[in-house]
Amino acid sequence: QREVDSNRLRVYRWVCDSRRSAATRCCTGVRAGWSPASWREKLTDQAGLSSDVHQNAQLPAGEALEAVERKLAALPVLVSPGEIVSLRAALANAAAGRSFVVHAGDDRAGDRADGPTRERSIEGTFRLLVAQVILLTYLSGLPSVKIGFVERSVTMADCLSDDQCVTDGSLLASASVKMYSDWAMSLNMLRAIAKSTGSMMDWVDLIYTQLQAGANASGSGKIEEFEKSYPKAKPLLELVTRIDEALRFVTGCGVDVSNDVFREPEFYTSMDLSSLWYEQAFTRTDATYGSDSSDFFMTSAHLLVVSAADLIHPNSPYLEFARGIYNPIAVRIDCETAPSKLTHVLEILNPENISGRVVLVAGMGAREIWQELPNLIGAVQSCSSPDVVWTCDPMWANNIKLPDGAQSPSFGLILAEIDAFFSICRAEGVAPGGLHLNMTSEEVKEVFGGAFSDDVPNKESSNNAITPRLNGLQALEIAYEAGHLLRHTRS
Repeated sequence: QREVDSNRLRVYRWVCDSRRSAATRCCTGVRAGWSPASWREKLTDQAGLSSDVHQNAQLPAGEALEAVERKLAALPVLVSPGEIVSLRAALANAAAGRSFVVHAGDDRAGDRADGPTRERSIEGTFRLLVAQVILLTYLSGLPSVKIGFVERSVTMADCLSDDQCVTDGSLLASASVKMYSDWAMSLNMLRAIAKSTGSMMDWVDLIYTQLQAGANASGSGKIEEFEKSYPKAKPLLELVTRIDEALRFVTGCGVDVSNDVFREPEFYTSMDLSSLWYEQAFTRTDATYGSDSSDFFMTSAHLLVVSAADLIHPNSPYLEFARGIYNPIAVRIDCETAPSKLTHVLEILNPENISGRVVLVAGMGAREIWQELPNLIGAVQSCSSPDVVWTCDPMWANNIKLPDGAQSPSFGLILAEIDAFFSICRAEGVAPGGLHLNMTSEEVKEVFGGAFSDDVPNKESSNNAITPRLNGLQALEIAYEAGHLLRHTRS
């Protein structure tokens, strides 16, 4: 299996190099003048950028920053260039409909100041992600690309909003190194968890474990009673049994489900493109995976995420930085995204039209997506860089007003947007490439509804949930429904 993966990567790199050579002949100067620091030249005109992005784009005081950058540049990479190359190849498969992306995480895990609490939160969300992927893969027959995200440390956010921290080199260095350390510890923990199971069956048990947690939270404590109260539990339990039987069958046929291919889930990480001076410090070349000295890898995460609204500005420092790095770029799009401006951004980010380079994350709402997404797909299909991965983020634009005045995302509308996304992609002739979900394994009630919920979220929890999260059972329900939609799309 590893030899096959290695051959696929070599073929993918050869295709990328060939397209890059052709594009260079036809589009001389596309990357001319780019360097890891060229984004700084775009800081002179920031009109049109949102206020928080404007703040993040600004450089801290010169002397303080130079010392911090030297310190960060001397630190080891957090992800390897080889993994970034592998992710681009995996995303190329998703763009062609040969795999499906599950991009999920808890964007408030980074807010936990207590180390053990933060670790438990990240571990729980990772296990939930793996459980989702098992459901999706079994139901759809497609391999899944697992990408997890964790928000940056709150320490860095606080520091960048404090004038003294920005001008004080020691405070800035402390916040920067802490963010690096927190992220490094999280990655090390996840890699250890991925290697800690005895076989694939251990990961299948995570689905049952999540259902048992739901039974405990409901007060019954027994799966049998939980199944009677919530009929949706029955098909999930039956699915666990079928997956277990399938694994026992292939074991009986002589396939070792305890080897690395079965028991160790391959996963990648993402991070919002924010403090560019920080990202620049981790932008490195690599003689093994880079085709030439112009290939730069941003090595603090595999996938970088940025809003389309902050790329379309003519002097966007984010577009300037993103266009030159090898990492795949995920671009958030919504109802305000103009098709002509999006295609302009794509032609700058991916002039060679290399598959796996760009992911588009559409979050529009269950009603609006029917009108807006077909226009964007049509525009992208007609431009010179149409090879993208289409994914859906249903978490942001599906709020309803509850009787007590609280605003809460509706689980029913979230499912409706996912269903619309699959239908539109099928009608427009593109592959539905993945889902982007904010979730936690904790028993939160930040999203209203679902087959396993009788409760209305209270006003306090809903209003405080700036970025609402699915709980474990809601996340599994979405994986179950998406698996069936994906199987129907392929039929």
